[in-house]
Amino acid sequence: MVVSVKNKKVLFVDDTPTVCEGLSKLIELPNVECLCAYTVAEALAICGNSHIDVAMVDARMPPESGIALISQLHKKHPALKIVGITSFEEVATVLDFIEVKVAGIFLKNSGRKSGLNECLQAVLNGETYFPAKVKALLENHTQANTSKPITQFTPREQEILSLMSIGMKTKEIADQLKITKSTAEDHRERLMQKTGTDNGPDLIRFILKNGLL
Repeated sequence: MVVSVKNKKVLFVDDTPTVCEGLSKLIELPNVECLCAYTVAEALAICGNSHIDVAMVDARMPPESGIALISQLHKKHPALKIVGITSFEEVATVLDFIEVKVAGIFLKNSGRKSGLNECLQAVLNGETYFPAKVKALLENHTQANTSKPITQFTPREQEILSLMSIGMKTKEIADQLKITKSTAEDHRERLMQKTGTDNGPDLIRFILKNGLL
């Protein structure tokens, strides 16, 4: 579902100016203003002086850490939505992003303008965005990890998790599965109880991190 966005500000944070500016120029959503920051200090200053709706932060910004910056931004600006961006398609970076509770991950090497806009639109809509490559990395990691959590889901719960993972809301899930909204909400609550999570985004991060989809 595409929701129109109005007067939104998106901050790209990357230590390579050409990459930062290049990504910002790929955004085609209407009424979205893109800003760039090339250091952690610049990013913190911009977020402190202007209302930023989404920050898209690179994982590695020598000599500083984009992962550490994300943690700082969460503490200073709890309402800010954050997307991790990286050119390193490796599970360690993905796990680092999930640990600091990003709303989505964009792989720069995918080189897809549509993917970047899809990611931003999803996050602006209050959804999460984890592309197929990210899910595959996490699944392969989990299969090789003998400490995989033992969490059992019913077939209906598996359906609901799959729909949640693509950003569907409770009402949309209920309509899709032809169940009442209250039933869908009950399933969602049980899933959070089973996984020890507090909300929908945390539930999806848990599922993705542990390869349970």
